[in-house]
This record gives sequence, structure tokens and C-alpha cells, in this order.
Amino acid sequence: MMQPNRNFTRTLIVTERSFRLVHHDRSGFYVSPPMNIHRHAHTFIRIVLGLSSTKEAILGFDTSVQWKCDHETGRKSAGTITTVDANRQPVVYELKMDRPPFVRAGLCGRGTTCWYAIHPQTGEEVLIKDTWRESSKTSEYPYLVAAQGVEGVVQVLSFQDYCAETNAYRPADFVTKNYVCRTKSRVVMRCYGKTLEHFTSRFQAISALRDAIQGHRGLLSKSILHRDVSLQNILMGVMGAAPGTRGILIDLDMAIWTHADLSVLRAERGIGTPRFQSVSVMRNLALQLPPVHDHLDDIESFFYVLCHLVLLFDSPG
Repeated sequence: MMQPNRNFTRTLIVTERSFRLVHHDRSGFYVSPPMNIHRHAHTFIRIVLGLSSTKEAILGFDTSVQWKCDHETGRKSAGTITTVDANRQPVVYELKMDRPPFVRAGLCGRGTTCWYAIHPQTGEEVLIKDTWRESSKTSEYPYLVAAQGVEGVVQVLSFQDYCAETNAYRPADFVTKNYVCRTKSRVVMRCYGKTLEHFTSRFQAISALRDAIQGHRGLLSKSILHRDVSLQNILMGVMGAAPGTRGILIDLDMAIWTHADLSVLRAERGIGTPRFQSVSVMRNLALQLPPVHDHLDDIESFFYVLCHLVLLFDSPG
């Protein structure tokens, strides 16, 4: 979605005799049965009025994100995002207009959107991450809480769950094959540098990779297995970062507890970035009983990140 503050979008298919409502969100889409315009004129008018509403929530926008526009140019000049702090109290962050949000491409799926904002009390730059997880799965928050104080791992400030749910956008009796309900959550984290691919020197790249590996080891000591080590999930530390925080491991969406049931620990399709996955995980996904995805698979992923840097970059940039 090109509008990062949108939860869903709706449109209308109209022919000379019938019309259908089409709805898209992070779980996919549904299309209403065709209805005759003349027999259901009242419904047709109601739908047109709904799609023309001035209320942002009805149009599918996340109303916790608000913009101010310049009257002359019509461009967005400022913005805010509302969530909760560590004490579950409402807090309004000012969005950084010089840093556009990162939006994961693709209509369906996690739809990760990362906003850059300023903490209203401390003035600290923070990262606010919105993501749509499968409702049957655990959010990354318990792992982030367990990782507090671990060097080389992203640090959480607050978390808000159940911001939205795709079930709420569908009829109560909606049933279709392969449909998966998704829940939107919002987590506020400390802000770090750019992803590893933006390194400016060989020393910076290797230092960041080393500290991210150390962070992975720290996670493992907390019984957390990351499972999604990739070039994009390693950030460089802030300017002048001390050893231990020169590289930051992020994105615990795919993490699991190492003491979980064996069925949960097995290699799973759709987990991780194929380019950086271990040979064992890639080869055995087709098996009826895949092997366990363990810390050695993640270490192999770090090795492929290093190979990516060494073999595909001529120099920084």
C-alpha cells in the first residue's frame, strides 16, 4: 500500500446492470455477490455514500496517524502518531518529516511499516513499527522484553496490541479457503543507524556483523532463537557506538523460545529470507518432518550475510 496509514481499501465494480463491493486488506480480499442495481438501488446508494465518506476510519485509514498539510502546496508539512507508553498511557509522537516511513512492499502479509518519530518527553528519536501478524501467533513483544539489556539487540520502549484486526472488516459469516486473520500491533523502539548494506568502511561492516552475532548469542542465553538473520535485519549502531552496540539485530517477529515443543522448533516454510537461510533448512522444507531449526542455522545465516558483503560489494556504497 502506498498510503502507509491505511488499514484496508475498498472499491466498487459496476456494470450496466449489477455492482459488487471489493475489499482488500492484509489478509487478502473478498468480493461481495453481484447485486442488481435496480432491485437493490437503496444498497447501491448506501455503498456509494460509504465510499465517499469524509470519515477516515470508514475509508480504511488508521486514525491514530494524523497529518497537517501546507495550505499553499497541499503537501504534508507535519504529522503525529498516537500510541501508549510503558505505563499504557496515551502518548503522541511527532513524526520526522525528513525521514519517510519504511513500508514493506506487497498488499497481503505482515505489511510492516516503520515510522521515525520524536519522543515528546525526551526528544529522543524513536522507531515505531506497525505489523500485521497472524492472529494465532505470538507477537515479538515477549521476546523484546526478555531481550532488554542485551547488547547488540534492539531495545523496546512500549507496545500496543490489537490496534486492528482483519476479521472486523469482514461479514460475521465470512468463510473462505486459506483465509488467515491478522492482528495489527505497534511497538516503539530505540532508533539506530541504517541497515548493514549502507556501511561506509570495511571496519564498520565487520564490527557491526560481529556485534550482531554477539547479540544473537545474548538472545540465545535468554532462550530466544531469532530465525530470520539477514542483511536487512542487522542495523549499524549510532554514530560513535561503543563495541557491543556497533551492530544491532532487529525484527524478532519470527523468533521462538528454544524450550518450545519440537513441532514449533522444526524448520518452517515462510520463515526467514531464502537468500540467507541455511542449507539444512532450505533442503528439508519439503520433508514431511523437517529437522529442527537451531542456533547453528542462524550462525550459517550470518556467514551468508558476510558472503553477501564480500562477494557482491566492490566497495562501500
